[in-house]
Amino acid sequence: MKKFFFRLETLLKVRKAREGRMQRELGYTQQKWAQLKEKQETIDRQITALMEEIRKKREQNEHGFLETYSQLLDHLNTSFVQVEEALEMQSRQVEEKQEQLKRMIQERKVIEKIKEKHYAGWRASVEQSEGNLLDENTLKQPHSK
Repeated sequence: MKKFFFRLETLLKVRKAREGRMQRELGYTQQKWAQLKEKQETIDRQITALMEEIRKKREQNEHGFLETYSQLLDHLNTSFVQVEEALEMQSRQVEEKQEQLKRMIQERKVIEKIKEKHYAGWRASVEQSEGNLLDENTLKQPHSK
């Protein structure tokens, strides 16, 4: 019996490797997004704490540090906006990687379906050959009564 051979096996392996690479890239991109999100939340907490500190200083009529706090608040707001922009860009990259991965999975599945069809055809021809061989052996045997 001949062994099953699929002509596109190398292509299937290449597509699986590309898919694996894209999964790793997507994971890395998602990790960067999570880091940026954490940074954004940290800056937001710092802004909230600073605003609370400014409010307390105003209530206590301590105006000496208001200029410094105002500059720090401006800096934090600028940082927040920059991180927000980076987060949006990273979100787009995550979506792009997800779409690419989805396409690669579809491409791999197409080749796998072709392989399944070829295997089914090969299996049917092997079974037919075995059936023909059995029929020949049955015809060659003498009939004894």
